[in-house]
Amino acid sequence: MEDGIKATFISDTSFILDGNRTQEFVPYRRVRADCQTDGVQYGSVRSSTFNSETNRTTVTLFEDALTPLLSEVWYAITAPGDHGAFPERYLQAKARRYALIYS
Repeated sequence: MEDGIKATFISDTSFILDGNRTQEFVPYRRVRADCQTDGVQYGSVRSSTFNSETNRTTVTLFEDALTPLLSEVWYAITAPGDHGAFPERYLQAKARRYALIYS
């Protein structure tokens, strides 16, 4: 597997990335998080916000799956929304169910 995107742990639901990554980390997109010896965790993006002063993006997940050992993240190749692989209205209703299936 290719190297992931370096991530900094904030809380069990949030992490920070360098640069503006809001186009990639859109709501309901699936995320794979490498938490080293705590294992690989999965979740769905709730929100992402870019802070131009720090040049960093904060990503918040629906699930509380992250640990302080978070090192890298990957995002799913498929995206939700009108131009994504799944309609957004479908994913909104199923976001919690996916967390249980894929985690």
